[in-house]
Amino acid sequence: MDLFEQSLFPPASPVAFEPKISAESLSQRLFVFHDVSSGESSIRDEIRQKWESLKPLIQRIYIDENKPFPYLVKILREEHGFDPT
Repeated sequence: MDLFEQSLFPPASPVAFEPKISAESLSQRLFVFHDVSSGESSIRDEIRQKWESLKPLIQRIYIDENKPFPYLVKILREEHGFDPT
């Protein structure tokens, strides 16, 4: 098997997946909120609302389905117009 035929990710293990980080820790890593002036607080609130609406999807893809983080980011960007920073 040459280098281009090798998988970038190892095959899924048949044992139960134990995430190395919690969902709460994941949320803190995905999204960094900066202190902003009161004029921009509505934008921050919109981002937080969007994040809250996407939490179940993120939980399912990253934790439950054990998909890699770059895959999750691609789904969030392409299918939901949300860019985790």
